[in-house]
Amino acid sequence: MWDYLRYFLNNLLLLVAISGFVLGGQWVWLGAASFPVLLLLDCVTGDDLATRRPGPGWLYDLPVYLHLPLIFALWIGFGWRMAVGLGTEPGLPTGLAMLGCFATLVWISIVPNVSLAHEFWHRRDPVKQWIGKIMFLFCGDMNRDIAHRVTHHAHFDTVIDTDTPRRGEGVYSFALRGTWCVARDSWMIEKAKLAQQGRSVLGPHSAILWGYLLQLAIPLLLWWFGGVSAALIGTAAFLVNRLAVEAFNYIQHYGLLREEQGKPGNRHTWNHLSPVARVIAFEITNHMDHHKNPTLPFYQLEPHADGPRDRLFLNMFQVLIPPLWHARMKPRLKQWDLEQATPGERKLAAAENRRAGWPDWLADGAGASEPA
Repeated sequence: MWDYLRYFLNNLLLLVAISGFVLGGQWVWLGAASFPVLLLLDCVTGDDLATRRPGPGWLYDLPVYLHLPLIFALWIGFGWRMAVGLGTEPGLPTGLAMLGCFATLVWISIVPNVSLAHEFWHRRDPVKQWIGKIMFLFCGDMNRDIAHRVTHHAHFDTVIDTDTPRRGEGVYSFALRGTWCVARDSWMIEKAKLAQQGRSVLGPHSAILWGYLLQLAIPLLLWWFGGVSAALIGTAAFLVNRLAVEAFNYIQHYGLLREEQGKPGNRHTWNHLSPVARVIAFEITNHMDHHKNPTLPFYQLEPHADGPRDRLFLNMFQVLIPPLWHARMKPRLKQWDLEQATPGERKLAAAENRRAGWPDWLADGAGASEPA
C-alpha cells in the first residue's frame, strides 16, 4: 500500500502551501519552506533502487488527477489573499510577505507540477495530454510539450538538441537560450502540422494560439480578482518558472554526450534516485528509463544503478551558483568520459572539453572500450 500512498505526499505539499495563503501574514512562506526540508532529506538518504509493485494504474494516477484542482486552488488562494490583504503582523514589512507569495508560487508550480504535467504529456490519451498542457500553464508555457516530444526525445545529448546544455555553459544563459529555442521550435512544428491540414497556425485549431491566449488570461484574471500587485507577482512567477523549467533540463542532461545515430544507454542521463526525489518528481528522476520508453507511466519506470547519479534538490541549489556547479560536475564528467563513454563519444567529449576550455584529460586515450 505504501507504494501508492507515497505519491500523495505531493498533494500534501500543495495543501500546505494553500494553507499558508489561507492563514496569511508570513505563513505565505509555508510552501517555499518545503525546499530546505526536501534538500535535507535528499542529502541524508541513500538511493532507492526498488521498482514499484504492479497494481491498478488508477491508484497510482489518483494523486496526479488530484493535483489539477489543487494547483488551481493554489493560485486562486494567492489571488484571494492579495484581494483581502496580506494580513501581515505589526512590525513585519508587507514586502516580505509579498516575497513569500512569489517564492511559494514559483517553488510549488515547479515542484511537483512540472513532473506531473510531463507525465501526462506522454500518455497516449489526448484528454490526459491536454490535462498536462493545462498544468503547465502555471510553469509559464502551455506549449512546452510540442518541442519536447518531437525534438528532445529524438536528439537528447546531441548538439542538435536545444534542451541539452553544453559543457561549461552556465544555467542562466542556457535557460534563456532554451526558452527561445523551444518557443521557436514549437511554433514551427505546429505551423508545419497545421499546414498539412490546410490550416493556419493563427487559426482556431492552433494549440500554439490557444496556449498563448490562456497564458495571458491568468494574469488578467489575477488583476481582476486580486489587483495589480497580484497580476505583477503572478506574471513574475510565470517568467521565473519558465526559466526554471529549462534549469530542470539542465540538471538532467548537463554535459552528457551521444552520437546522433548512437543507441541510447543508461549512461546518457543524470538520474536522481533518493527516495524523496523519486516521490516528489513522480519517478521522472529514473530519467533514462523514460527516454527508452516515453509512454511508460511513472510507476513502471525502473531505476538504473549503472547510470550516472546525483542528488536532485542539492543540484537545484548548486546550479544557481555556476562556479559551485562546475566545480562539482567537471570531475564527474571526467569520470564519465574515461569510464563510460564509447570511443565515438570520447571524440565528442574531447572537442567539447576544448571548446569549454577544460583540460584535455582524454589525451592519453584512456577509457572504456564500448559501454553497453
